[in-house]
Amino acid sequence: MNNEPKILRVKAVRLSFPVLFEAEPFSEGDAPRFSAVYLLDKKEQKAEIKAIQSAINQVIKDNNNGKLVKGVKTCFNDGDDKDYDGYEGMMALSVGNTKKNPPTVRDEDGEEIIDDNGEVYAGCYVHATYTLWYQDNKWGRRVNANLRAVKFYQDGEPFGSGVSSGNDEFDEDDTDDMM
Repeated sequence: MNNEPKILRVKAVRLSFPVLFEAEPFSEGDAPRFSAVYLLDKKEQKAEIKAIQSAINQVIKDNNNGKLVKGVKTCFNDGDDKDYDGYEGMMALSVGNTKKNPPTVRDEDGEEIIDDNGEVYAGCYVHATYTLWYQDNKWGRRVNANLRAVKFYQDGEPFGSGVSSGNDEFDEDDTDDMM
């Protein structure tokens, strides 16, 4: 039997919380990690959502004598349960990897991006690959996803407030005595 995890793909997913170029700890004291969240539209990407859930269910069965047991947390969650920009009406697939295993990041033409040049950002659309793995230890039972590769697909509305040029935040009659 082949124990290599199957490489899975998602296409045209919205990228959220990307940590792709320099590993960062999730919270103080944690080991630095690469991570991202892929958002799938519940209405437009039903087939992809079904395929991801099926793959997760298979991992659970493979690690529980062929049974789909209850109580196993997963890396795939309902975005409506989160209060984040762009998550409404979405399913969220959380992926991550250790500092030792950085993801490959590619531009639209397939050229590797090695530094954060702003081309891949929270809110853009990407194609991506990942693998699933089962955790059963003192921290609980879960199905997790390893971040493998991300390829820019197309621009999207950036998440969050973004950076302002300042030009649209002042009226012509604003004076220096504002405070």
